[in-house]
Amino acid sequence: MFFYRERRSSGTHPAKALGPASERLGAVILAMIKTRCGFCESAIAKITNEHIYGKWVGALFGAGRGRLQVHHTLTREGDFARAWNAYRLDQQVRMACRACNNGWMNDLETKVRPIITPMIVPMVVGQQRVTLDLQSRLLVATWAVKTAMVGEFLAQPHQRYFMQDERRAVMEGEVFRVPGARVWIGCFANTNEGAKGIMGGLTHEDRVVAGHVTVFALGQFVVQVFVERRTAGYMARSLSVPDPGIDYSSKSGRPI
Repeated sequence: MFFYRERRSSGTHPAKALGPASERLGAVILAMIKTRCGFCESAIAKITNEHIYGKWVGALFGAGRGRLQVHHTLTREGDFARAWNAYRLDQQVRMACRACNNGWMNDLETKVRPIITPMIVPMVVGQQRVTLDLQSRLLVATWAVKTAMVGEFLAQPHQRYFMQDERRAVMEGEVFRVPGARVWIGCFANTNEGAKGIMGGLTHEDRVVAGHVTVFALGQFVVQVFVERRTAGYMARSLSVPDPGIDYSSKSGRPI
């Protein structure tokens, strides 16, 4: 990463700075240290800023240029809170390449958007009840775990839990390959015109990250993601029991 930034700021390729005889070696070293995509692991594609929550979510609350500004706060462990205003939900993290961001991640947002929109703003769309079939639940679960994986990159590398093969499983649409992953959804009992969230790793006394939890509320829609690999057997047994569908009601406030 250091060499990559130096090249962009100075206009001189670091490999060329070493001289013609070392140019090829310098290029190899640069490729080795360049930041890889958090999902496909590409070291060639440009790493982009990925929104933790899609830009379309802010528009549901009236955010937009010339309309409503969103006040953001970000607090990290051992750090001061940072605050800023933007015309959208603007929390971003550099972890996915442009191909992933504009490809399968965008496709996933497009598929899950009509499913969760009436759960985020039920009064606006006039839909108080949503029935989730198995396919809808898998899409929501995939999107929720993907959101947790993206948000985890706000933390330092040693504070992250997910492994590369687990992120690749989500990229390939197989969230069930993430061992010990569970997703719960529910209805926020009170009015919530915005987004709230918390995420973090669960650590042993020796500071080894042993699990991950993410909880966030988008409007009336609440999601909790909990991942702990040692409970993978229990998760597999629970997923093996099919049912025709789940009713999500915005009136009861009952967790699903």
